[in-house]
Amino acid sequence: MNCPRCHHEIIGEEQYCPNCGYKLVRCSNCQQPLMENAKFCSHCGQALNSVQKESQIGGFYVPINDEEYIIKEKEHIDFKEVEVSKKVNKPVIVVSVIVMVLLTVVSLWYINKVQPKTIVDDNTNLIEPETMKIGGQTHESSLVANINQEGNTFVYKDKVYMCDDNGYIVSMNLDLTEQKIILKEKASNLYIQNDIIYYLDQNQFLCSMKLDGSDKKIIYNQAVYYMHIKEDKVYFQLDSEQEKIYVYDLKTNQVTKINDRRSYNLNVVGDMIYYTSTDGIYCIGIDGKGDKKLVSENCYSLIYFNQKLYYSTSQNQIQCYDTKTQSIEVVVEETSQLCNITETDIFYKTTSGLKGYNFDTKQSYHIYNGNVSTCEVVGDKLVVLSDSYNQKYKIIMDKEGDQQQRLFVGQDGTIV
Repeated sequence: MNCPRCHHEIIGEEQYCPNCGYKLVRCSNCQQPLMENAKFCSHCGQALNSVQKESQIGGFYVPINDEEYIIKEKEHIDFKEVEVSKKVNKPVIVVSVIVMVLLTVVSLWYINKVQPKTIVDDNTNLIEPETMKIGGQTHESSLVANINQEGNTFVYKDKVYMCDDNGYIVSMNLDLTEQKIILKEKASNLYIQNDIIYYLDQNQFLCSMKLDGSDKKIIYNQAVYYMHIKEDKVYFQLDSEQEKIYVYDLKTNQVTKINDRRSYNLNVVGDMIYYTSTDGIYCIGIDGKGDKKLVSENCYSLIYFNQKLYYSTSQNQIQCYDTKTQSIEVVVEETSQLCNITETDIFYKTTSGLKGYNFDTKQSYHIYNGNVSTCEVVGDKLVVLSDSYNQKYKIIMDKEGDQQQRLFVGQDGTIV
């Protein structure tokens, strides 16, 4: 089953989503998580009015005792006037004014330096922030990790395509200039192949359009998750079929079932699919043959890299499984949740924000303070979705967190 907010897998009887912290309200009939404001359960059809009302009942107050407060008569106190010097301390006033002016100048400089510089496009409501150029290539393992989070970013040729703070698809140059909205609808799981953008709409339906946003169409009108495209095949988890893996052929429009178990965190590698289920990690051929269990443990956030499977455990550690030696190693022992991976580093969330782990030094380092929903790798940069005070916005930064820049100014795309 998946979280109604972020679609992260929910295994067991968790009360909160381990990915976004959403409080799960479950159906009293089938115990599946309920969508916000739902009137009926999407899994069993149970009417939810009574369930939702019960879930909103809070605590109640019990008095410590029944003693009444005794109001005492206020005592009369005579106050004597204190003599105050009326002499004006001019040096103190002058110094105070100078300090205030200096603080104002520094504040204005900071706002001008740190906040994105914006330019309104005549045709759209997009802005051009102070630029931070994206370089390098996005590793295949990083791309898989991006998609298994929300898949909000994809670099194609000389442009980057990204879902903004509203979820609209935006195109821009690698230096983040010339931003343009090409789809003013909520979307996720971007993947570009042969000049065609494939994505999931707000209903999780598989859609496509051209690079300029034209020729938009729905390819498959079923709710799908963990969408991965290899050549002309789209692999995904089909929610309506008890979360099993299916493949859609873009040429023939044929849909074929791959396995018979609940599946999450798909990693399509060569002719194999690695995935997590409710009781461990499995692998199966893309032809649906040879389904095999690799790890017997509740696992999350699976990423295949360099013949090893990295994942988070139910004990909130990051471990790796070597597909050659079948051995398991603990990589990060502190309480954490795996987000992404590159050829040099692992990126993970903790209670104190975003951290990295370097393969060479085997040391962890701090990157970003704040509540992180997702961390996507885009070339040599990170795009972090920050979720604080019920406001979500994207920040681009280098992999050490030394340079940080907010990508989109307003939640509605306007200048703040």
